[in-house]
Amino acid sequence: METHESKLLSVVIPAHNEAPGIANTLDTIKETLATCSMEWEIIVVDDGSRDKTFARLNELARADARIKSIRLSRNFGKEAALLAGLRTAKGDAVVTIDSDLQHPPQLIPAMIDAWRKGAKVVDAEKRSREKDGAFTRLRAKLFYSLLSKLGGINLQNSSDFKLLDRVVVDAITRDLAESQRFYRGLSDWVGYSHETIPFDVESRIKGEGKWTFWGLIHLATTAIVSFTSAPLR
Repeated sequence: METHESKLLSVVIPAHNEAPGIANTLDTIKETLATCSMEWEIIVVDDGSRDKTFARLNELARADARIKSIRLSRNFGKEAALLAGLRTAKGDAVVTIDSDLQHPPQLIPAMIDAWRKGAKVVDAEKRSREKDGAFTRLRAKLFYSLLSKLGGINLQNSSDFKLLDRVVVDAITRDLAESQRFYRGLSDWVGYSHETIPFDVESRIKGEGKWTFWGLIHLATTAIVSFTSAPLR
């Protein structure tokens, strides 16, 4: 009989210029994974960092074989980094989480529980962003408003903090041929049963946020072009 312990959980983390805090991030996530009664692997995708992120990751991987590092040849962006991690992940379930600990790893056991009860996609939804700065909250509000008004895409309070069943990972990485990808939209568009778990955005421990206003505009444009015919109309 198959047991929970026989399952493998993959954790995919995109990272860009995160050398100062990546070791703390992995230690925090590992502490949570130790309570999950599953085998696990952590895959960190270095999205063309200009600092010593990849060198630090190699040190951590040598110390723990369950940690794997991938380096993209340049800064392709978070969407490409997530896709590279999903394609590498071998888990029966895959969690995607940011490298700055604003997504609380302590939520992972609850996500696993929802998955074991039948959910194929477990979405961690932002309940509060009070620990974000006022400008960051304003950027996010403009981003979601643009998606809603121009593209009819309602992803208010959504995040890239998700758990995907293997069948969903395969659908996104093998069955969809989009060259421009919007991960939050794809994980919803492919269907399957969803469960939502709320969380409060935590303060960034080290470093600075990587999203710029124009970066969000580019992401919104990708989302609208990928998921609606509004531009044609």
